[in-house]
Amino acid sequence: MTEPTPLPPGPSRIAKQAAARDAAEPPPGTIVCTPGYLDDAVQAVGRALAASASALGLYQHGDTLTRVAEADDTERPGISRAPGSPVLRPVDNACLAVYISRVCELVRWDGRKNDYSAIDPPRRVVDGVASIADRFGFPDLRGFISAPIVTPDGRVIAAPGYDEATGLYLAAALPLPPTPDSPTKLDASAALDYLAADILGTFAQTWATPADESAAVAAILTVLLRRILPTAPIVAIDATTPGSGKTLLAEVFATIATNRPPALVSLTRDAAETEKRIGAVLMAGDAVINHDNLSFPLRSDIHCQMATAPEVALRVLGASRVTRVPTNVATLITGNNLTLLGDLPRRVLRIGLDPRCEHPERRRFDRDAVAHARAHRAAAVAAALTLVRAYLIAGAPDVGVTPYGSFELWDRMVRRPVVWAGFPDPLDAAADLSSQDHELTAVADLLAAWHDQYGDRPMTAPEVIRDAEAQLMTGQTRHQALADAIQEATGHRQTDARALGNLLRGYAGRWLDGRRVVKGKKSRAGMSWAVEVNRV
Repeated sequence: MTEPTPLPPGPSRIAKQAAARDAAEPPPGTIVCTPGYLDDAVQAVGRALAASASALGLYQHGDTLTRVAEADDTERPGISRAPGSPVLRPVDNACLAVYISRVCELVRWDGRKNDYSAIDPPRRVVDGVASIADRFGFPDLRGFISAPIVTPDGRVIAAPGYDEATGLYLAAALPLPPTPDSPTKLDASAALDYLAADILGTFAQTWATPADESAAVAAILTVLLRRILPTAPIVAIDATTPGSGKTLLAEVFATIATNRPPALVSLTRDAAETEKRIGAVLMAGDAVINHDNLSFPLRSDIHCQMATAPEVALRVLGASRVTRVPTNVATLITGNNLTLLGDLPRRVLRIGLDPRCEHPERRRFDRDAVAHARAHRAAAVAAALTLVRAYLIAGAPDVGVTPYGSFELWDRMVRRPVVWAGFPDPLDAAADLSSQDHELTAVADLLAAWHDQYGDRPMTAPEVIRDAEAQLMTGQTRHQALADAIQEATGHRQTDARALGNLLRGYAGRWLDGRRVVKGKKSRAGMSWAVEVNRV
């Protein structure tokens, strides 16, 4: 008897589910998360999130996805901000999942229901969006501004909101008084006089020289325009006596630009901690910071980079990655007889204050300088923009000053308009910066003592140290001047061969008072150095 032919097996449960899924249409406007199609879900979610970024307050700051927040009392120690100050916070994955859920309706196929079901953002989708966030076109935020500013091409940004061309976000409207559409040099001079005589009138008797008044006006422009400038000098307010009004003047500058005090960032002698605090304010996007009452000599690589580099690379705390952030924060330093070391003095716009009395804190004024600046803030901003625009409209004519290397745009939009409108060169006030004389004089004295002792003969740093110490131990004074000069120039109480070698390496080839140190030959004993004299 022939066996009957078996019937083909019916479709499996999985096959039925697949067929039902293929036949069903996902709800309109949803994003389907299907196993095996992770990239499709990541791309769809990333595009949807970027399209709603402005409404959500999400921005790309440097190479970090950030969100807009308000300052609170959980800031890093050493940093304080006025309540309500806008800051940027990195968007972690938990926060990103919340934002995704606000703008995206995610679904997946539910085999038990034979239909699509809504789901929370899957972890792998969130991780994928976070890892390639820079590919979705989130708005590139260079910083918040709180007052209208002028761009290098003469355009005024006055409408609140995000300006795509510059990457700046004007947080609130500031109606300005009427100003000329095409201001002239006469208009610029009137604007300059208004800023100096009215807005800064409280300090009229406190400027050390006329150039310091000019530097103060330049500081108003610097703080106001800092977001648009790739590089700009640090503003140093240097007084001869406590109570001269340094902090008050810094608050006037910040009030004009932001309508609030600057963020206070205290500095320590620990360079690593200083870099962490600076990194924190750069990542938070602060507009103006103030290192108030600096009481020790400051040598800082991170401050040099902030002044002359449009961006810096920072290591993210608690993570093994490096991020790049803009440096366009207006930086103020105040102190009495400031001492700035290394390359920092060249990167400073100095304002000298001299109250010419023993107890300046007892002086009486007819008005509060900060309250006056706040009440006339719109007029001050209008005057500053008029001054800059008039110079640009005139074709940025030559004003007879030497170029300021590393700060070309600042030179064009701040320094030269002030000189063109009739004030002294703002940089003249930095010529007498005590810190600059302090370090260079010490190194120049070292080179002079070295040459007096050894002439043109090459010597290694350890040889010089051993020579000096041997002579001093026997009571001879032959090397006393050189030993003293080494200690003064290196900042070490004891003669230190490594510190001396690092100092010589840093100043190799630089002429100081007609002398310079040059490298000799390298041997087992180390690098040799000689001091040359310019006999021309």
